[in-house]
Amino acid sequence: MTISPARATKGLAIPLSETQRQQIGFNTENYQITHLLGQGGMAKVYLAEDIRLHRNVAIKILNPSSDLNNNLSNEQNQPPNGLTEARLLARFNHPNIVQLYDIVQKNGQTALIMEYLPGLTLAQVMREQVVSFNQKLQWLYQICLGLAAAHQMAIVHGDLKLANIMLGNNNAVKIADFGISESLIGQTKINSSGSGSPTTMSPEQLQHQPIDHHSDLFSLGIVACQLLTGSHPFGDDSSEIAQRIIHESPMDISNINPAISPNLAQLVNQLLAKNPQQRPDSSADVAQRLRQILIASTQQEILSEQTLIPSMVTQTTADNSSMTNRRFNVPAKPLALTMVLVLLMSIVIGWLMLQDLTPPMRYIVVLPPSYTSTNPEAKIQQTRLMATVDGAIRQRIINHPTLQLISRAEVAAVKGNLKQIGQATGATDIITTELDCHNNRCDITFSRLNGTTALVEQQQHWQALAESYTAIYQMGQLNFITLYPALEFEGLTQHPVSEPDYRRYLDLYQLIAFEGKSTQQTLEQLSELLTRSPYLLAGYSLYRKAAIALYNHNRDLTSLLQLQSLMQSAPPEYRYSVTQAMDAFWVANALGEMEQARQYLTLIEKRGASRPVLIGLQADWFRVNKQQNNAIEAYQTLLKLRPSTTLMHNLALSYWWVSDFDAAKQTLQQLLRIIPNHYRANQLLASIFLLEGDIEQAIVRYEKIIEGEAKSTDLSNLSLAYSLAGRHQQALTLAALAVKQSPTHPTWLLNLADAQWILGHKQQALAHYQQVITLHQGKTDVKSWLERAQAHVHQGDGTAAVKALHQAVKAAPDNAEVAFTAALVYSQLGENTSALAQVEASLSADIGVIWFNLPWFDGLCGTPEFSVMMRAAGNPQRCMH
Repeated sequence: MTISPARATKGLAIPLSETQRQQIGFNTENYQITHLLGQGGMAKVYLAEDIRLHRNVAIKILNPSSDLNNNLSNEQNQPPNGLTEARLLARFNHPNIVQLYDIVQKNGQTALIMEYLPGLTLAQVMREQVVSFNQKLQWLYQICLGLAAAHQMAIVHGDLKLANIMLGNNNAVKIADFGISESLIGQTKINSSGSGSPTTMSPEQLQHQPIDHHSDLFSLGIVACQLLTGSHPFGDDSSEIAQRIIHESPMDISNINPAISPNLAQLVNQLLAKNPQQRPDSSADVAQRLRQILIASTQQEILSEQTLIPSMVTQTTADNSSMTNRRFNVPAKPLALTMVLVLLMSIVIGWLMLQDLTPPMRYIVVLPPSYTSTNPEAKIQQTRLMATVDGAIRQRIINHPTLQLISRAEVAAVKGNLKQIGQATGATDIITTELDCHNNRCDITFSRLNGTTALVEQQQHWQALAESYTAIYQMGQLNFITLYPALEFEGLTQHPVSEPDYRRYLDLYQLIAFEGKSTQQTLEQLSELLTRSPYLLAGYSLYRKAAIALYNHNRDLTSLLQLQSLMQSAPPEYRYSVTQAMDAFWVANALGEMEQARQYLTLIEKRGASRPVLIGLQADWFRVNKQQNNAIEAYQTLLKLRPSTTLMHNLALSYWWVSDFDAAKQTLQQLLRIIPNHYRANQLLASIFLLEGDIEQAIVRYEKIIEGEAKSTDLSNLSLAYSLAGRHQQALTLAALAVKQSPTHPTWLLNLADAQWILGHKQQALAHYQQVITLHQGKTDVKSWLERAQAHVHQGDGTAAVKALHQAVKAAPDNAEVAFTAALVYSQLGENTSALAQVEASLSADIGVIWFNLPWFDGLCGTPEFSVMMRAAGNPQRCMH
């Protein structure tokens, strides 16, 4: 019988009297024994207090007659499995191995001082609880990680079984009795002691043959079979199992449980091979294979979970069409909605609006911490401390149902004082942090300010030693909740993350969150870190934000695919959380996978997101999915809850897409009264002026915008405005600058080609038209078809132009940009009747009449109907020259 050194089944620890403690003869100035946890043939296990560190430990006192005690005590002639290896393990810390803290020898006794875990063994869990298949897989994967770490140090366990695997915090498992059996240091194989449990030993260990890490892999196969099927692969008669292991073949696991996947069955069966060389090469290899199986199984589980949720909205064919073309960087108007969809979503939004929002939501701005120090050289300390407290506060807010964190981007858009930040974001609270550090000690002040008055309402001062950032993180969360004495917060959950990994995370957090460096390199580093330390739960959302930013920049799917893999293999605490569903929603939204994003919306609601958060996500889904009427209603609801300039901008954008330009301008002007230099609001307002044909207003706005940072989007838009105003040389200059910044952007290339064509630079224009066609090759969205049609017609290929145009018309028959491009193509081809019909459709859809001043429509001046249309639209001068 072997006793797990760190376990006390709850309620069964036996308190010891003072006399009994004295009889043990092992109390020291460092350890005070209090309870007997268990005993067996090799040792007794006690619960004790580490007086120095004020923590509970498990002390395993070896019986004097045990071989292990003799080996540990005999340092003069010590075999490889003695004190040296035990001391090695005492320095070894892995989240899936019960840690050996120390070895103490006193009065002829040897004691192992070990990590104390008050939980159950997996043997007990399997008897007493119902556990999901994926959780069992997760445990098996963690066991393998622990084995791999030990095998890498040339240590063989020799007694791996369910009774020696503990269930610790957060459902993480830890292998117990590690490092007291065998070691491979300095040799290829070792002579088996045969001291393990005969029902889980390998054939070679049972026969006292030399063993290596392959022996542990055989035991792992038995553990896997017991975990996944509830049965032993060699039968249930314990008296016969040892002989069966030696002489018989194990049962095929797929025959025990046919539902197990072929890949998993093959792996377990390979682990149970009689010949050690036919087993997997290493535990690290097994861990990698288990990880892939776990990813596939988790993905299937998530999909199964989603299919059980009733659909929230009904998709229509028109909803799946791509964004249409506007030749400047604002998305085009949506397609028609079905009445059923409008009615359904109006009911959903109306229901959400009528719900009782108690307790009231608080909308919180978290400003970056301020830092002062007597040591200006301590840059690394500064950035890590700032990242630590910032992350602690944000995570506490995210996890509370009545607190909503206002995004960094929204706060960064406000250039002003605290009152202006509060007004612009609609914040109820502003959180500030002051760090005043001297050497390794920091005075920290958290302040909660009123979002309207910017006056301090609650404050907390505390001190920290800048030595353990994980401890500062935990203390930061504890001190933050004192700012909200009326709110209830859930208890803190500790996760097994090493200090070096947490410091590396802080460095990446600084790069991504504070410095905006979302590069492939930083994401690869974060991916490696999350693979090594999966309980860095906040790291998944950090990766998601950076991966989407990188994808929006280069359209490379690599990082997003890696994120999906990381999310599927993450711990259950994240994988089944509302945060995971929200991260997955944003990824699907970014990729344009709208049906999948819709399914995540229902999952987010099921997992308990607050109603304002849910409405906000629905609004963004409506907007991206071109259901603008529903988006408008949702944004109006949100603005009643929080009058935010970001929400105002999104509302104006939705008005733009349904061609309600008056409402869009009114909303934007309200926003600009709060933040006059709001970049996106000024850009959208300039775009509305441009589309409506108010060219002078558009030029004034765009010229003002590019006084700051001249982005290619604004340079190209201003180039278009100059062309419409007849300032063609300036148009060419700006279009060339836009292409210089973004040389492969097809829209900017098309605008440059047009400017060159108008000025007579035909050969250059033809080359750029060809680039547009090449860049759109294989694309099937409306914008690509429209730009291809224009490029083809200017090249003189009317057939290709009309084919591309027909594809766009098929996808978006009622779209204004489609009508305008059709008018352009037919006019260039001399098909005046069709061109005039499309001109009329464009004007009816609020395309500004000035757009028909472009030379592409000069051929229509020979028709009386065109002149009549121009005069009726307020452009009587169009055909007078």
